[in-house]
Amino acid sequence: MSRTPVGTTQQARSDTALFAHIAWQLEGGRTDRVAEMGRTLGIAAGDNAIRKAPNAAGRLERPNGRTALRRWCLVDLEALDFFEALVELRLAASYDAGYRGLAGVAGVTHLLRTGTARALAIVIYERRFDEQALRVGLAEFARIVRWEVLENHDETPAVGTWRALARRAAEREGLLA
Repeated sequence: MSRTPVGTTQQARSDTALFAHIAWQLEGGRTDRVAEMGRTLGIAAGDNAIRKAPNAAGRLERPNGRTALRRWCLVDLEALDFFEALVELRLAASYDAGYRGLAGVAGVTHLLRTGTARALAIVIYERRFDEQALRVGLAEFARIVRWEVLENHDETPAVGTWRALARRAAEREGLLA
């Protein structure tokens, strides 16, 4: 005898479970806390659906071959005594080649393409003297317009965003508890 379906979408295939999974992972991904995630969000997605969402989510069935979710770890750069900077860049000659080159520079953790000959990069470096080597690497592909050392990098807003997206998806998919 099959279970009575809840909502408009099978739980494991739902955006509700996928977005809850992302929030759960950002909060540490502890298996003993997955049930709490569903309860605190007030969604009708079971532990198994949340845990396995990246393998079953309908949204991730894309023919482009890109991986939407990867097993990343959040790094506390302050605890490691690393420096982090936001760098504005003007790309040199070939826009695409410059962008690809910047993506290969050790120390670049995020690269944002603006659609013009401009890019923003978040870079990290361990020691102050490593900053110079990083600047040289970036200058090979772009002109550095601005370099601002970041005082704080807080990933916690991402958790709140993914929790809110999970609740909105649950409402849309009929999976509110």
